[in-house]
Amino acid sequence: MRAVHSAADLTLAPSSAALRGLLEELRPDRLEVSDRATLRWTGEWARRARVPAVMVSHETADGVLRTWGVPPAAAGRAADRLNTLSAHAYARIVCTTESAEREFVRTGVRNVVRAPLGVDLERFRPGLRSTALRTRHLRGQDVLLLLGSRLPVEKRPGRALDAPAALRHTGVRAALVVAGDGPLRAELERRARAERLPAEFLGHVRDRDRLARLQASADLCLAPGPTETFGLPGPLRHPLARRQQAVNAVVHALSGRYDTVHLHASDRAWTEDRSLWSVDRLHPGERGHRRLAADFHRLLAERGPALGARPAHEPGQPPPTRVAGAL
Repeated sequence: MRAVHSAADLTLAPSSAALRGLLEELRPDRLEVSDRATLRWTGEWARRARVPAVMVSHETADGVLRTWGVPPAAAGRAADRLNTLSAHAYARIVCTTESAEREFVRTGVRNVVRAPLGVDLERFRPGLRSTALRTRHLRGQDVLLLLGSRLPVEKRPGRALDAPAALRHTGVRAALVVAGDGPLRAELERRARAERLPAEFLGHVRDRDRLARLQASADLCLAPGPTETFGLPGPLRHPLARRQQAVNAVVHALSGRYDTVHLHASDRAWTEDRSLWSVDRLHPGERGHRRLAADFHRLLAERGPALGARPAHEPGQPPPTRVAGAL
């Protein structure tokens, strides 16, 4: 069986004409596409060639559009239109998260399936930490940072360069290793040279064992993409997500069975507002808790049983210091 996975950063075929020619040459039995914008035409090609094709969606389109500065309302409308066209173009839409699936379902799309992502915890494990590898990439610095990501605009890879720059001003000497490629790589490399940042760009790392050793040897792994779950790295994000999905499934079932008030916190745009989260970004801060309480009060008021005034969004006292917040 010949299978082709087509991604937005495909370097073998930089244009649609070149990719079309490659598809005609390979004559795949299956086609998997991970970009719903520039490569959506491949769905029509697959239909005409009688090749079963799926599109994989692991992000929300409106979330990506918001990172580009599109207002939330306009981003939602554009995402609905884009997702409807994508669903019509492919035999299946495979969503790796509940939020990505919900974005398609709300438009009435029926050819959607959810296949949660997982992590190879046997390959990616802390025991692979290598002092020699860490020293090689530190290049005289004290702290090793790792960014493992594609480098498009919506992933915000420039924030990774902000880290060693900010740490330098506090007296911490940090080196950054970037494992990944994408349209912003040249711009990031120019910035690193201009600001004399200790950044090393490895490009796309195909060897998963090498990537596992890099991840285990780094002092800190960065995941700055705002549309991904909390911006957490995969080995932490995915186990948390599995537990969250299990809990959410029970909550959804109980809510539906007993007709309870259920606040879908992940539907709120405020989840991307960093000021509403605690320092560890795993829990809401005081403003976040207030926003949750206000939203829940609104739902109760719509059903009738709400008591008292709606909680204020802003705290009555000054926020705690950074040190106090960390404690």
